[in-house]
Amino acid sequence: MRNSIIECVSTVFYCNICKENHKIEVPITIKQKATSFPFQYIYFHGTRDNIMSNLYIDADFKVRGAESFNLDSLETNFITRNKSLNIIRELAKQLKDVRREYKILNERFNDLNEKYLALKFEFFCLEKEINENKNI
Repeated sequence: MRNSIIECVSTVFYCNICKENHKIEVPITIKQKATSFPFQYIYFHGTRDNIMSNLYIDADFKVRGAESFNLDSLETNFITRNKSLNIIRELAKQLKDVRREYKILNERFNDLNEKYLALKFEFFCLEKEINENKNI
C-alpha cells in the first residue's frame, strides 16, 4: 500500500464563457498515464457546474487549448459524436482513477483507524491499571 496522498499540479486556464481565469489541480497520475501530449482533461465549473471546459494540457501541465460549453444553453447536437465519445472515454478513465485513489485512501484510513483503536485500548488498560493502583 502507498502511504502518500495523490499529488497534483496547479495550472490555469481562461474560460471564454464565464470570462474568468480558473486555477485547477490536475492529478500527476493523469500525466503519467497520457499516451500523447497535449492530453485531454475535462473540468466542470459555473454556479451549478453548468459549464464544461475541455482542456488540452501539455507535458509541462500548461493548458494549450480550451473549449468551453454552457450546458444550459446548448442544443442537443452541440458536439460531434466523435468528440462526445472522446469525452465519455476521458470521463470513464478519470472515474477509474478516482475509484483507485479512493481505494488507496480508504485502505490508509482503515490502517490508521486500526492503530487508533489499538492505542485507545492501550490507554484504557493503562487508565484502568492506574485506577486500580490508587485503590490499593
